Amino acid sequence: MMWVAQFCKIPALFFVMHELKTMTSRARQLVIALLARKNMIFAGVSNAVRDDMQKSLWCIPKDRVITLYNMIDIDHTEPALLSREAARNALNINADEVVFGNIARLAPNKDQASLINAFAAIKKDCPKEKLIILGDGELESALKEQIAALKLQQDIILTGFIPNAFRYMKAFDCFVLSSIQEAFGRVLIEAMIAKLPIIATRVNGIPEVVGDVGILIPAKDVNSFAAAMKENYFLDNAQREKIGENAYARVTNYFSIPAFQQQFWNVELLKRLKD
Repeated sequence: MMWVAQFCKIPALFFVMHELKTMTSRARQLVIALLARKNMIFAGVSNAVRDDMQKSLWCIPKDRVITLYNMIDIDHTEPALLSREAARNALNINADEVVFGNIARLAPNKDQASLINAFAAIKKDCPKEKLIILGDGELESALKEQIAALKLQQDIILTGFIPNAFRYMKAFDCFVLSSIQEAFGRVLIEAMIAKLPIIATRVNGIPEVVGDVGILIPAKDVNSFAAAMKENYFLDNAQREKIGENAYARVTNYFSIPAFQQQFWNVELLKRLKD
């Protein structure tokens, strides 16, 4: 594709990176240095990814390494969500339980271990709380052992892999993301479509996604996570609804298809195509 772009006079949007540390390979850097032309644009899905790319792509002017946020089709995603009652029935959750939900791979960079410890820390003060983690991965056995050691097998549920797990978002009262590294966090905008309060770690691209509609805490900070979860536990329905509406407005304004289109055509080199 880079070969073709060399002979085109129109801007060529190239390399949309969805992860961090994707441009650290010396071989990849050399290929880009040899083939890159002025009509090429490199994009990351968050400022965090863009900044990471700018450090690695020393041969590319910084104004051609840009941010294009991920988008989501709200009109497709929202109707696919199960109702609160249907989602809770499917996950065997009682109507009166306050549910913290996490959807992620069970992997070191998702750090569900800290989330579990935070949940355990407030269980005495929040007796109706429940933690549901949807996903599978290499740490499943270790997390099950941790849960058993805390004697919380009835309160923390690991569902394993569930296809289209986002459909169960409305079973939750709050979405929690404990990642120690996250380029963007698409699951966060899915939670916003479900109008959920969000607690997430302040790492990489997450603050850009969450903005001011959720609570951000330091990664691996169990005490801060526990305090945020306890605060959320005692919210009333009106407070949850207001937070959820703000989250929905944010995903609409920043991460919807129309928002992406506007962002795309505001790229200086691409304005020429539109004009």
